[in-house]
Formats: sequence, structure tokens, C-alpha cells
Amino acid sequence: MSSDSSDREELVKILPLLKKLIKRPECEFFRTPFLHEEAGFFDYPYIISQPMDMSTVIDRISNNYYCKLPLPALNDSTKVEEIGNKNKLINLIIQDVRLIWRNAMVYNAPGTLVYNHAKSMSSQWVSVLILLHYV
Repeated sequence: MSSDSSDREELVKILPLLKKLIKRPECEFFRTPFLHEEAGFFDYPYIISQPMDMSTVIDRISNNYYCKLPLPALNDSTKVEEIGNKNKLINLIIQDVRLIWRNAMVYNAPGTLVYNHAKSMSSQWVSVLILLHYV
């Protein structure tokens, strides 16, 4: 089986699970890009350098964004072995979704609603990764 075919199969598996996750009530803050200026959080871009949200990840999958990236472009701080999956394209998606929860937990104080929802969604995301045998 070719690498492109294998990548496509993996995307077909992960996309419906992401679409299911995005419907969870705890995902309400993470479905679309955070409009920090409209919300009056002007310091957001100074604290969060790489914003991410679920609709962006889903759009990127649907538009083959991850397929077009140079595959060695993994985050320097994340090793493929840490994720447990050898498929670099899927690792890029995993990183982007993890970034959503990480950003929320960096910007929001522990115990706040957004922080708690991010923590819950992070756990649910790990369950999805286990289900797909990525961890």
C-alpha cells in the first residue's frame, strides 16, 4: 500500500471522530477561532503565539493542508516517538489538536470554565487516540 493511500485511510478514520468531538458541549469554546479582540482579550496574541481551534483542524484535513506540508515539519519539542504513531501526517493533526487544549490551559487560570473544558477535551482526545491505536 502506498504512503498516500495509507495517509488517506488514516484521515478517513480520524475526521469523523473529530467531527464527533466538536459537537461535545465541552468543546463550545474550541469550535471556532477565538476572536480575542471582540472579547476584549487584547493580550491573547502576546501569550498565545499559535492559535488553533477544531474547525481549523477539520478544514485543514478536508482541504488536504496536512498532505501539502513538508512532513519533517514536526514541532521541535514533540518527538514522533512521544506520540507513539509513526505516521507523520497524523502526528501533525495530533499536534494541532493538542495545541487547542494547551493554549486554553496556558491562557486561562486553573479552575476556570475554559480551563476545565480544555482539560476534559484533552482527556477525550487521548481516548480517541487510544481508540485509533495512536498511543
